[in-house]
Amino acid sequence: MKRVLGALAMAALPACTGERAQRANDSGQAAEIPAADPTPLASSPSFRLVGNEPFWSLTIDASGMTFRTPEDTVGERFGAATPVMAGDSLRWNSVGDAVPVEAVVIHERCPDSMADKTWPYRAGVRIGTARYEGCAQPLPD
Repeated sequence: MKRVLGALAMAALPACTGERAQRANDSGQAAEIPAADPTPLASSPSFRLVGNEPFWSLTIDASGMTFRTPEDTVGERFGAATPVMAGDSLRWNSVGDAVPVEAVVIHERCPDSMADKTWPYRAGVRIGTARYEGCAQPLPD
């Protein structure tokens, strides 16, 4: 897993404000999640993704993905997904209640001023048409 994660190096997502991408970009342009030819991974690393303003979290593990907000602490469940390397990013795609979800993790330091912490990864999440940006860290095996 460390070798796969060490290969992730890219500056594709804007700052880790956690805001939807449509509002996070100073130019008014929506930030795009980069596309590339996918390569399935043999192992499935687990991650915790978080964002601020609005606050949200996404937990990814072998059982699937769970997206939570302060208003929905139980969260929305998405089925298990096999991660793929797409360019320099690690991606998961799934569907829950007919709504698609895509999570992207990029190996790049991500400062979080609200938590006074620097996370090891940048993160982007798209649920249907809603987009979120934030930071991420791998979960222990």
